[in-house]
Amino acid sequence: MEPRFVQALYERRFDRAVQAAAPWAGRWMRTWVLVRPAILLEAQAWQLASDRRRATAAFDSARKLLEAEVHATPDDGRLRSALGIAYAGLGRKDDAAARLGVRSS
Repeated sequence: MEPRFVQALYERRFDRAVQAAAPWAGRWMRTWVLVRPAILLEAQAWQLASDRRRATAAFDSARKLLEAEVHATPDDGRLRSALGIAYAGLGRKDDAAARLGVRSS
């Protein structure tokens, strides 16, 4: 991911983080440890900025992408983890816990 995105998050300059992520729109960050669509990172930046409307829209877009990827590759825990984050961002605690393989309370 764009280093300016990460730095802007650390500096709590969330609008700048979203701007830095813009060139990554439609792309994915894929490493052997994790997989994240750029829209999920944008959603988290909006959530940190307390912009619930934009965060919800971005989390829902990420959810749709990730549900399709999980359906195509159900054994990839990195995708299930990312989908759990999207569900959590949408306030879907039980769905998030189920994707992560934990019990919700």
